[in-house]
Amino acid sequence: MLVLLAGTSCERAKDTPPPPPPAPPEPFDVVFAIDASKSMEDIDVAPDRYRAATEAIRGMVAADRRDRFAVVVFAQQVRLVAPLGRDAAALDTTLAKLRIGDVPDLGTALGDGLALAIDQLRASKPGHRAIVLLGDGDWNWVIRVEPDQAVADAKALAIPVFAVMIGDDKPDLFGGAADPTTFTRVATATGGRFHAARDRASLDRALAEVRRTLDTMAAH
Repeated sequence: MLVLLAGTSCERAKDTPPPPPPAPPEPFDVVFAIDASKSMEDIDVAPDRYRAATEAIRGMVAADRRDRFAVVVFAQQVRLVAPLGRDAAALDTTLAKLRIGDVPDLGTALGDGLALAIDQLRASKPGHRAIVLLGDGDWNWVIRVEPDQAVADAKALAIPVFAVMIGDDKPDLFGGAADPTTFTRVATATGGRFHAARDRASLDRALAEVRRTLDTMAAH
């Protein structure tokens, strides 16, 4: 009898269906906020800081099949150049056409750029939204929103800012050094991370690390 019961138990175990596969990670909404001021023409990151940023973003978007992306540029003025969407081809075309001078470039309205990026994410799912800030760390212009206010708004909405400083932070002959101070503070205060990209290879590594972080967040 004992042997028979054991056999019956084994048969039941064989009939038990396997557990369902884990659900795929939920999509993330990501806004790239790019410094488009004159200092982003510096060539310490080839071909220059601005084109290095747009080319690296194009690579990150091309490798993604899950998330929605938007792009904001900021200098003396701010502009939404691509609303949230999944059309990777259209976004690639937009990014390829971006140039310094698309918005007046004699100023860096960092706070206003962040505020416009935050606005694109207000309706997005909490925990599945983020800003990737790319620039040389400088800011010297305010239209309506100070950087501290934008940081407070992002923190209140639990929107992390991943800040990627592009450029060498050691002054060159022309004095155009990148500055990690503000970007570090923005990332730390909002729950994001700071990355220093002093050349193109480290810029690509920084965005790859941002991608891995978003994947981990999306899985929870």
